[in-house]
Amino acid sequence: MVSRRELLASSLGALSLTAFQSAFADCESYTAATGPGPFYPEEIPDTFDLTGGGSGKPVGETLFVFGRVQDEACRPIAGATVEIWQCDHKGHYKHERQRGVSLDPNFAYFGRVITNENGGYFFKTIMPAPYGNYGFRRPPHIHFMVRKKNYRSLTTEMQFAGSKFDKLREDDGVLASIPEAKRPALIIERKRPSDFPELAARFDEDGRCCDFKLTLRQT
Repeated sequence: MVSRRELLASSLGALSLTAFQSAFADCESYTAATGPGPFYPEEIPDTFDLTGGGSGKPVGETLFVFGRVQDEACRPIAGATVEIWQCDHKGHYKHERQRGVSLDPNFAYFGRVITNENGGYFFKTIMPAPYGNYGFRRPPHIHFMVRKKNYRSLTTEMQFAGSKFDKLREDDGVLASIPEAKRPALIIERKRPSDFPELAARFDEDGRCCDFKLTLRQT
């Protein structure tokens, strides 16, 4: 029987260097940081698949989120811990602060992986929903926390490109707190699996793909 650790290693090992060649051509000096927000989980399991923990399939569009963790010289950072957490298709987080909400029993809400020798990471999740009330609305996003010895820990978030989210982004205080020149690197286009043929073995169903690069600064 394949262990969870072996499954994670197999998943990340499939992310060859060719999947991240674009990173060498466009090296950010660092990825802009954001706060963790109020729903950072107390415990995050070691899993790349946020859709496989229940007896069925979670509600929502399948999303493959992957990329490369690198330093300021575009060198891959192997062995970095990458955590993600997010809301579900209703805008609900799995957290004690969100009491009385209906959660999806088939969605894990958070996961954690270790980057491979090429700095690669990979998650399978769902498209999060916008959330908030009148006067406070947030565009869809996924939170990230990245750690590695001898590097500054990074907490940030990935948002989604698209005209239907433009108004939400204009009113988003989190994005507004980031230097304007750093914002485009956090807004990622959703592409089709066919745009990433080198990762075909990892796409076990139709969905959308987000290639999100993370650049850490050394301490």
